[in-house]
Amino acid sequence: MKGIFLTGDKGVGKSTIVKNLMQHFPGYGFLTFFDSSKSELILKIIGGQSFLIARRNSTGKMEPVKTGFDSVARKLEEFDPGEKLLIIDELGSLELCSKKFQEEVKNLLLKSRFFLCVIQKRENEFIKSLLKIEDTTLITVTKTNRNYLVNLLFEKIKGS
Repeated sequence: MKGIFLTGDKGVGKSTIVKNLMQHFPGYGFLTFFDSSKSELILKIIGGQSFLIARRNSTGKMEPVKTGFDSVARKLEEFDPGEKLLIIDELGSLELCSKKFQEEVKNLLLKSRFFLCVIQKRENEFIKSLLKIEDTTLITVTKTNRNYLVNLLFEKIKGS
């Protein structure tokens, strides 16, 4: 198997699973998180820089910051997968603003030895194209399965 996509409802534990697995496997890639006020979304390259990729508008909706995504895309071009686990947490609809970012993410997934990628439950053309990558599995995280998924994924990654 080449990779695993995790999806599920907001707050179900997808990122917690990723963080638990990161303690056991050397990884590269990126994580996304909100600032303390929940008004800005930050993308942090593992072991590297952080970039502003979205901010909340006056109505409370998140709007992408295209220059942030484009800057990240330039950094992703430099990544060398090697034997490390590629970790991406998470992808969704904000990425639609930057074709370059979408291309670089897909290239990384294709050239990595093994990946763990969190995707939003809502599908769009970008997410659909990623799910077509051969030899991958899509797992929906729920409150019922989230606790045993860490061990299951640990074994799958270890065996890859």
